[in-house]
Amino acid sequence: MHNFATRGPSVRDWSQKFPYSLKNGKAYYAGGNHGVPHKYDDVWSYDVVTNTWTMESAPTPGVRPLHTYWCLDYDDASDRLIQYARISDATGKWPLLQDPDPDIYLIQWPNSTKTWEAFPLQDMAALKNGFGCATVLLPDVNRLITYAGNWDGSGMQSVNLTTGKVETLLSNQEIYHENFDGTPRDRLGMEYVGNGKIIAWEHHNKFTYDLVTNKWTKEENFWPLDLQSAGTAAAYDPVNGLLFFHSQGKFWSYDPVKNKVEMLNIPGMPSAKKESLLYYDIKNNVLVLYEDDATSMFVYRHGDGTVKRQPIPTPVPQRIAP
Repeated sequence: MHNFATRGPSVRDWSQKFPYSLKNGKAYYAGGNHGVPHKYDDVWSYDVVTNTWTMESAPTPGVRPLHTYWCLDYDDASDRLIQYARISDATGKWPLLQDPDPDIYLIQWPNSTKTWEAFPLQDMAALKNGFGCATVLLPDVNRLITYAGNWDGSGMQSVNLTTGKVETLLSNQEIYHENFDGTPRDRLGMEYVGNGKIIAWEHHNKFTYDLVTNKWTKEENFWPLDLQSAGTAAAYDPVNGLLFFHSQGKFWSYDPVKNKVEMLNIPGMPSAKKESLLYYDIKNNVLVLYEDDATSMFVYRHGDGTVKRQPIPTPVPQRIAP
């Protein structure tokens, strides 16, 4: 189907995240839309040791994930993939959910069943995303942070991965209407970088969220490249404490402690201005880059392998929106 057998899933627009599972030693990929053949609910994994793509579950005819963007995470504790997305078929429903309401946006894919299903939230209507949303998994405190900061978004929430309880950190009123210039909008990416900080990128602007104070701060014109909604791949390296980017054929790192960006000129580095995916393999201490329709993977090791990951402050602040 669409040459999947010879090239893997290819990079899909509106699905930029490539989460890694330490438990399984693989990175996982799913979602995306807008183009052909990118409207499927199939799931893929990539193993850098064997250099192998595997279709873990095949597409369901007629089922389409919509606007997933930066919303794919792997929860090693429960061995499942979690996606924050609109899912529907031609009738506006998702038959796999066996529910007449198509507005169930948080779904899960247990590795044991390899089948998508509704994420068991205490309140199934608690999360209603907009477009171009983002999620960050915080395994140290068993939470998923969801962010939908646009005109029809639901704000910023914390989801307890065990109980399914959703608590609001910032409402959409606070994010979009009251603080329009100080918080990221949509079509953005974000990563946890230690010390209780989440970094988000949108065009040339850098946004930092503090888990303790529950506040965003903005630095304008920080990134050297305009980080567009497509074509920007990023991955955090917790071993060396660096956030890596690949965008517009350029490869660079960001040190959150020094708040410093470094452009990297590496022999053999792909320079094509293609869409790409990037993940950090903790077990093998390497970054792995996959370019759209590439015939090879780019693998890069940076630093001396000293572990520098910082624990997440606990508890994550919880606050019910007014």
